[in-house]
Amino acid sequence: MLAKDHQEAVLVFGVNFDSPEAEERQAQVEKMKIEFPVYAEEPASALGINRPDVLPTTFIFAPDGKLAATLVGPQTEESLLAVMQ
Repeated sequence: MLAKDHQEAVLVFGVNFDSPEAEERQAQVEKMKIEFPVYAEEPASALGINRPDVLPTTFIFAPDGKLAATLVGPQTEESLLAVMQ
C-alpha cells in the first residue's frame, strides 16, 4: 500500500465530501479498509485548490506544497508512483 510502503516520502489522506457524522465516517473507513486518515472537512481552500467536480479525484503535491498533478478517477499504486516520479 502506497501510504505504508512510502511513508518516508508520501503523506496520504482522504476527504469524505458527503460529510457524514463521525460514527458513520468511521464505519465507512472500516468497511473499505482504509488505512490512512480520512477527514470530514473539505481542505480545498486551505490547499489552494478547487473542490473536485468528479470523485474520486487525487491531488498530488510536490514537497514544496505546490500542486503537481490532478488525477480524476480511481488510481492504483502504480499509476500514482508513475506520476510522482
